[in-house]
Amino acid sequence: MKTKIETTFSRLKLKDDILREARVAKIPAGFAEKIADEVSRNIEKWLDNRPVVTKKSFDLAVIRELKKYHPDLAYIFENRNFMI
Repeated sequence: MKTKIETTFSRLKLKDDILREARVAKIPAGFAEKIADEVSRNIEKWLDNRPVVTKKSFDLAVIRELKKYHPDLAYIFENRNFMI
């Protein structure tokens, strides 16, 4: 039997996650801050239309948004759990 797990979206947490990965990519702090603000704002709007979202679809939406601003950061974010 599958268990239902509910979580609440936190724009601040998403922003922090993006900024952490931006430091890995050595993106200048000011530029990283702008990217994180834009992406987290766009994801928040994207979520407004969706009552239920899977983790996979959420991650793909974040990656799609990141690609608009910094493809390398999108790649790092997408593979963050696989890198050594």
